[in-house]
Amino acid sequence: MSGYNEAKLEILSILEEVYEGSARALALQLGRTHESVGMALFRYHQWGLVSRYNAEGRTKVYQLTERGQERLKWLRTQHATARARECIIHQCKENNEIVD
Repeated sequence: MSGYNEAKLEILSILEEVYEGSARALALQLGRTHESVGMALFRYHQWGLVSRYNAEGRTKVYQLTERGQERLKWLRTQHATARARECIIHQCKENNEIVD
């Protein structure tokens, strides 16, 4: 799975767990910069994966949408498939088998 989708999986998963959050709060939980999480959430909002509303001041609070939940399910499936493939490749290399 690409780093791009890994970040999406992490951010959407956190939103699923905590129900809602600001870019700053999510960034702290993920150990990422506020800017990177904020830009990702902006894109996800444009794509309909998250909804947002204005809280106090300029703070935007994000929530996972139904479309975001569907995408998260798909990402988890892709992640599991990629991990299974990596395990098979690793096992074949250990047994000196040919891997395509």
